[in-house]
Amino acid sequence: MTKDHLGHDDGGVTEEESHGELKLSNPFRDPVRRRMASMALPAISRMLRVGTLNQIVQDSLAHMPEMNGPDAILHTMGASYETSAADLARIPKEGPCVVVANHPFGGIEGLALMSLVLRVRPDAKTLVNRILGLIPPLREHLLLVDVLGGGAKANTMSMRATLSHLRNGGLLAVFPAGEVSHARLTRPFVADPPWSDTIARMAKRSGAPIVPVRFAGHNGVAFQLAGMVHPRLRTVMLPQEVVNKNHARLQVAIGHPIRKKDADALADASELNAVMRARCDLLAFRWSRTRKKSPPPLPPIEVPPLAADGKQQIQRCLEREIIAERGDLALTVAKHDEITGVMPHIGALREEAYRAVGEGSGKDLDLDEYDEHYQHLLLWDRGQERLGGAYRLGFSEEILPRLGHRGLYTGSLFKFSPDFFKRLGPVVELGRSFLSSDYQRKPATLMLLWRGIVQTIAKHHPEYRWILGPVSIPPDHTRPSMRVIAKYLEQPHVQSPFAPEVKSRTKLKKGVPLRPLPKIDRLATSPEELDDRIQEIDPMGRGIPVLLRQYLKIGARHLAFNVDPEFHDTVDSLMLVDGPNIERRMRSLIFGPYEEAYCRRHGVEITQKDPS
Repeated sequence: MTKDHLGHDDGGVTEEESHGELKLSNPFRDPVRRRMASMALPAISRMLRVGTLNQIVQDSLAHMPEMNGPDAILHTMGASYETSAADLARIPKEGPCVVVANHPFGGIEGLALMSLVLRVRPDAKTLVNRILGLIPPLREHLLLVDVLGGGAKANTMSMRATLSHLRNGGLLAVFPAGEVSHARLTRPFVADPPWSDTIARMAKRSGAPIVPVRFAGHNGVAFQLAGMVHPRLRTVMLPQEVVNKNHARLQVAIGHPIRKKDADALADASELNAVMRARCDLLAFRWSRTRKKSPPPLPPIEVPPLAADGKQQIQRCLEREIIAERGDLALTVAKHDEITGVMPHIGALREEAYRAVGEGSGKDLDLDEYDEHYQHLLLWDRGQERLGGAYRLGFSEEILPRLGHRGLYTGSLFKFSPDFFKRLGPVVELGRSFLSSDYQRKPATLMLLWRGIVQTIAKHHPEYRWILGPVSIPPDHTRPSMRVIAKYLEQPHVQSPFAPEVKSRTKLKKGVPLRPLPKIDRLATSPEELDDRIQEIDPMGRGIPVLLRQYLKIGARHLAFNVDPEFHDTVDSLMLVDGPNIERRMRSLIFGPYEEAYCRRHGVEITQKDPS
C-alpha cells in the first residue's frame, strides 16, 4: 500500500485511469469478503459523495483554459482562500524554493496550495502521489512521485526528478506529513502526523529556501472519530470531506523563508525538519484571541505647540551643551528645574505616543513624581523648532541614598533584592521614553538617541557601568505573541544572571495553552528572527516593539516581567545593559570618541576598532 495525497493508503480511494474518475477500491483479498464489499461499495460511494466529486472535476473543465486547473476546480466548488499581499511577498519570485504546508483537510488545501504558489510562480510544481495526478486539470502542475512513505519506499528516479526541478530553479510545494491531520486520544487537538525528513533532505541538497504555510482549521468530529476506529475510515471519508468544503473560504498564513544559511547551520535533515514543522505550527497562532480582555483603547489627544518660554529653555540648554547631533536634530540633557516650561509639553507628547500603541496613563499629561529628580534627554528639531522625543535618566548614586529603591521608577514595578544595586554598582535607569510619530522607526533617529544616552554617561558620569530600563509591550498583543516573546527572553543566553534578584510586583500570567508552542530555539535565534516570528502571528502584522528590538541588538539581558495596571495593563520587560560590553560594532558607533577611555575605566580592553 502507498500513501496518497487524498488519503492514507490504496485501500480507500483510487481512480480509474481510463475515465479520470475517482472511485472507492475494494480493500479485501479473500473472495467472500471481497464479493460482499463489492455489493456494498456503490451505496457507500453515494453516501460518501464520490460521484459529486467526480462531477465537480468534470464541470471544472468548462473554465479552462481561462483558469488554471486548481483555480477552475475551486471556482466550480465556489471555494476560495484568503491570504495577504504581505504574506504572498514572502514566497521568492525566482530561484529554487520549497513551500511546506500542514495537511488539515486532505483535499481542498491541495488545490488552494497549488493555486497560491502558481499566483507567484508559473514554474511551481506540487509534490503529490498518483491520485491527484490522474485528474486531468491538475496534471501539468504536479510532480507525480512517491517519496513520502519513508526511505524504504522512496523511488530513486522520483527523487532525482524532484531535485532536478529544484536545481533548475523551480518551486516545489509539498505536504510533508503525507497524510491528513487527525486527532489522537493522547492529545487535545488535531495535528499533522510526523513529517517526513525527505523534504528537508531535498531542501538541504538543493540549497532552496523553505517557506512555511499554514491552513487554518481541520475536518469535523465525525472524521476524527472515524479515524480513531480505523485509519482507513478516514481515507474513505475524504471525498465527502472535499465536497463538504463547497463554498468554503480557507484562511492561509505564510511565514518568512528559512534561508539556506540557516538550514546549513543545522546539524542534519532531521533538525531542519523539526524547524520546518515548528515554523509551520507557529503560524496556527495567528488566529488566536488577544492576550486578555484589555481595557478599551484611549482616544487620541491633541498636543498644542510648545510655548515660547519652553522653546527658550531648550535653547539655553542647547547653548550650554549639545550631546550629539545629526542634521537638524540635536540632543541636550537638562534637569527638571531647567525646563519647567517644557515639562507639560513632554507630558502631553508622552501620552500621545503611548496611546497610539494601545498604552497610556489615561491622563491629559503623563507626568509623575519621578520627573522632578530625574534628568531629561531632549531631542530637538532645529529646523521645525519642535520636540521630537525625550528620555528620562535616573542616576542611582544620586537617588538611592535619599529615596531608596522606591525613588526609582522601576522600584514601583519591580522588587529588588537588598544586594542588587550593591553588586552592580552605579546604575543609570532609563524610562518614559517616547518618539513623536514623525521620528519613529527611523534607524538614524534611534541611533542618535542611543548616542545621546551613552555619551551623556561616558562624558559626565563615567563611573556608571550599567543601564537599567523597562521596555513596554502593548496590551493588545495576542497571548501567543506574549508567550513567544517571554520564551525568547527567558532563555539562558538572553536572561540576565541577576534575574533571581528581581521580582515583579504584578506577575505576567501566561496561562496554560491548549496547543503548546513549538520549542523557542526552533523559532528564533536572534532579535531579527524574533521580530519575524511575531510579525507572522500578529493579526496586524506587527513585530516586537522597536525599543525591545534595539535593546536586544545592543546585547541587553532580560531580568523580569511586570504588568502595569496604572499604564493600561502594559507588560514591561526589565532590561539590563552592560555599557562597556555593548555589542562591539554598536558600541563603537554610539560611544564615538569616548569608547576607549570608558571601556578601560571598567576593565574592558578595546582589541579591535571597527572601520569608520
